[in-house]
Amino acid sequence: MELRHLRYFVAVAEEENVSRAASKLHVSQPGISRQIHDLEDEIGFLLFERSGKSVRLTVAGKIFFGEARDILQRTADAVKKARAGLASRAEINVGYAPSATVEILPRALRAFRGSFPGVRVTLHDLSAKEMLPLLLQKKLDIGLTVPPRKLPRELDMKELDATKRASPSGQRIHWQHQSSSA
Repeated sequence: MELRHLRYFVAVAEEENVSRAASKLHVSQPGISRQIHDLEDEIGFLLFERSGKSVRLTVAGKIFFGEARDILQRTADAVKKARAGLASRAEINVGYAPSATVEILPRALRAFRGSFPGVRVTLHDLSAKEMLPLLLQKKLDIGLTVPPRKLPRELDMKELDATKRASPSGQRIHWQHQSSSA
């Protein structure tokens, strides 16, 4: 039995109609019907009384419905708690050259903390020369500074206003809120 089976079952029970449940879940009606039948086969009893286009919970289905909703809610709560736990341990180390970042650093920090309130930001007051080896050693996640004369191949540099930022190649650091797709 998979969570998908429970989600489909709960949607059909709430809608009392397979087509409306399928529409709500953005799946095909035959697909949801097949999943409900598979679930009934697996548990060994009917969950619905079927008549025409409507469905009604059986006595066993009513009991199972309450439990299935609780399981789905507990699962959602567990995911939420786990994500919160990860976010509370997240940390980013930022090297900055004070004279070069006086304009951008306070705004960037406000924007970052607004988008990622659970991420701890540790600031390191360094020169560009001091930042480069720390970035290469991945002891710094990002460096805000004036551009060095020569940038090692392992680092990427992006311009932020008139300030440059360097980070280890392939590392994704976002200072502004990105539209979520995950």
